[in-house]
Amino acid sequence: MTPTPDYLLDAADDVRTCQYVRTHLPQELQQKFTDEDLEFMLDAVRDYYFESDAFEAEPDAEGFVEIDIEAAARYVANACTKQLGRPFNPEEVRFFVDAELDSHEEEEE
Repeated sequence: MTPTPDYLLDAADDVRTCQYVRTHLPQELQQKFTDEDLEFMLDAVRDYYFESDAFEAEPDAEGFVEIDIEAAARYVANACTKQLGRPFNPEEVRFFVDAELDSHEEEEE
């Protein structure tokens, strides 16, 4: 049996994350954001984590790293607006960022 290539595993993880996020968004945003929007937001929020060195910070006593959710939402909204050619509201994108972070916590359980 041939091992599954990493890029296919990553793609499957992305699909699961986007499905998780969609089910944890308010109903209005579930209908507003397309699958393409969610996939792009996922890429953009990962870019934010990398560029801001968010996961290089020292964890607190409980093992959590502080993430500036407002800054992440602004970054993602700006990236989506620029790349997808229509406005994205940072206040709405914040729900995405919250759900995406929650998906990591659920994976760890």
